[in-house]
Amino acid sequence: MKKIIFLTIVLCVLSCKKLVDWDKFQLQKTEYTGSQLRTDGYYYELLSDGSFSSLCCFYRNGILLDMGGAFNNFKVMDEYVQRTFINSNHYSLMRASWGLFVLKNNCIQFERYYPNSSFVTKSFIRDGIVLSDTSFHITVSYRSDGSEIRTKDEYYYFRKFSPKPDSTNIFF
Repeated sequence: MKKIIFLTIVLCVLSCKKLVDWDKFQLQKTEYTGSQLRTDGYYYELLSDGSFSSLCCFYRNGILLDMGGAFNNFKVMDEYVQRTFINSNHYSLMRASWGLFVLKNNCIQFERYYPNSSFVTKSFIRDGIVLSDTSFHITVSYRSDGSEIRTKDEYYYFRKFSPKPDSTNIFF
């Protein structure tokens, strides 16, 4: 009986997959050949209380992996990345974890999905300034359709980490 219920749920989820309207990205996948930002680790947002959140990896193939999270110290943060993104591959099937990024001169843009409850998934584009090869400042975030604009004041800093999660996914 449990197998029948499980199979019914799986079939429902698979059939509902087509109900979600994934917005098209505005950014184009572009190889990153520059040296403005390091790519041999991940970036984290430093919050005003000294904690860390919003971990993300940038890859030379133009892909961005958003790893989320909220942490009080580097040890716990590194363990989370190791456990969730190195030792497990379930994240690779989560479309909202992936995005694209582009660097032009000292400007950074990245775009990824932020799901909502109405089954319409619009992407957000974040714009900012590269401060050094190990930090950047996000100043604005906006929906790809222009429906929502938010000013930001987010500072991201680099943390060397090896091995990095694999950028292979089924979406790009």
